[in-house]
Amino acid sequence: GPMVVKNRDYSGLHLGIQQVALHTGPDIATGAMLCVGSLGSPGAYSSGINAAGLALADTQVAVATHRVGWLRYFLMTRILATCASVAAAVDFIRRVPHAGGGTLVLADAGGAVAAVELAAAGPQVTTGPVVWRTNHYVLPGLEAETLYPFGDLVVGNSAVRFEYLRERLPGRPWTTAGAAQLMRTHAGSAPDAAPLCQHGDGGDSETLSSSIYSCTLRTLTFSEGRPCIGRWLKYRLST
Repeated sequence: GPMVVKNRDYSGLHLGIQQVALHTGPDIATGAMLCVGSLGSPGAYSSGINAAGLALADTQVAVATHRVGWLRYFLMTRILATCASVAAAVDFIRRVPHAGGGTLVLADAGGAVAAVELAAAGPQVTTGPVVWRTNHYVLPGLEAETLYPFGDLVVGNSAVRFEYLRERLPGRPWTTAGAAQLMRTHAGSAPDAAPLCQHGDGGDSETLSSSIYSCTLRTLTFSEGRPCIGRWLKYRLST
């Protein structure tokens, strides 16, 4: 069924503090949510799924324009706490202002899929059946918003990773095992392979964790550490 998959790349200082958190309570209208993030960070700091079967993940995009509005980490937490479907999440996203920067990829148990580029001027939405994002904007009118910091590894190979996913993702029935295999791809592992799993070099960002959410099963298959190591744990939300 529908899945959301994310490799998280960040400073190696965050290696070892990637955690899975279960949130429940009267303020979570969707029943419960599993979230992945750095220890001590807001709820859905990287990705998550709720008991209704809505899953989402973010990507960092450095941008030229910011304004007063929703920071995407708090936006993600609010969506998982209150929205049961991609349609409801996109409706909320379109009704509120955004600080700018980053993207979201969402899927729900009914099979709806969307990618959202969270520009300060207003979000732009792409729908499925398969969507993907790396660390730059791709939609018309937003490409110029992306900043490319000199020497940043993740931004520097973002286009390569995006094109690699364009070739691999569409037209194939994906499983959790297949997604895990894809996420462990290293540059040089095949003639045209892209660095989906990055080990960093000096102070560069590196892959800290990998998350595979099944919207139908309400499960998270999680690697705390690089997915190429192959240490996976499964978490299940009761529905």
